[in-house]
Amino acid sequence: MNFTNQNFDILQHIAVLEFSISQNLVWQKTVDQLKQGHKLLEKQQFRAPEDYLSIDLLDGIWTSYKQIYHQKINLFEKDRIKLQDRVIEDEKHVKLTIRDLQEKWAKLKLQFTDMDPD
Repeated sequence: MNFTNQNFDILQHIAVLEFSISQNLVWQKTVDQLKQGHKLLEKQQFRAPEDYLSIDLLDGIWTSYKQIYHQKINLFEKDRIKLQDRVIEDEKHVKLTIRDLQEKWAKLKLQFTDMDPD
């Protein structure tokens, strides 16, 4: 089995994507609420403080995030078959290693059980 940094990076990447997928709707709802709040403030002619985060800036950041997110999802979908094949290959390797170790253990166990304790 290959526990290399690359495998860890792949698993970490998958975990981040799964988290993003689960949170994406929540974040979209929050952005929509912020936009509605901003419209209300504009309607009431509210003068925002200087350190106020512009809704246009927020919307730009959110749009950039969604573009990056969709690119990552598309790349992941393209590589998913390769990843699945790699996982299957690693699993086969692990099973073979376990079988070899069990066979060696069985042989050693027979050798030591045939020995006289004296």
